[in-house]
Amino acid sequence: MSRIVLAVIGTILILSAGAKLWLLVSDPFADLKTGYPLLVLWLAVAAEASVGLLGILRSGDDLSWFANVVLFGVLFAVSTSRMALGFPSCNCFGEIQLPVWFTPIMNCLVLTILFTVKTIPGNRPHTRLGEFMQSSSAKLREPRYAGSALALLAFVALVFWNGWNGQANSLDLTKVFGRSVFPDKRILVDNLVLNQLKDVKISLYNGSARDCQIVGGVVSCECVARVDGENTIASGKSIELLLRVKPTSHGAWHQRVVYYLSHPQQSRFVVDLVGGVSHLIEGE
Repeated sequence: MSRIVLAVIGTILILSAGAKLWLLVSDPFADLKTGYPLLVLWLAVAAEASVGLLGILRSGDDLSWFANVVLFGVLFAVSTSRMALGFPSCNCFGEIQLPVWFTPIMNCLVLTILFTVKTIPGNRPHTRLGEFMQSSSAKLREPRYAGSALALLAFVALVFWNGWNGQANSLDLTKVFGRSVFPDKRILVDNLVLNQLKDVKISLYNGSARDCQIVGGVVSCECVARVDGENTIASGKSIELLLRVKPTSHGAWHQRVVYYLSHPQQSRFVVDLVGGVSHLIEGE
């Protein structure tokens, strides 16, 4: 019974990790849409995928049960806090938007099932941690298991490295393994006023040996517009990019612009705009 339960839960976790991974890979504004920092989203992918695989491959072990309890305990705390803060959705399943009350109930139900299965006579996993480590190390020496383990470790390492470096759009391997020509920028925009236009200038210097072409871009909100200008950055030269912003709500403000580049060392360049929006400028 416990093996079936852990395998089903593991499948759900892998599907959840896949949904988050797809959002991170396909949407450069994943963190702005979900309200989670990029590092948290990437770590969630790594944690859910790892615990899910552990639940499927080692469903009879105490370690698998314990890992599921810890993970779903954390997920329950996060989803409950999101509901208390008034978010419309937990955003735990990537693009799939579920009611904010659904996820805490689901996490609580999973925890109840895990503890129930643990206490049913005959269903309790009996493998001790030491026996688990011993059997696992023996299996890892077999080629068929060693290859799978190395692939999983490489995936988790790539996920963690991407999240740690805060890549705005995620599997950008030119930025993971290569040195960025144009480091991402975070610009503090002062004196933002509700429904009033403001120009923001961005200076870019091309320190590489090749010319760079800006071939397009996307913005996170209609309140930010790219103003057409020079698109070619010659080697050793600088240009200024112009953005025009018009905040539509007061309070803390955070938007993002992603420029797509034609350059062998970098495929995109990210600008985060942050500031506070007031109804009127001080002194008016």
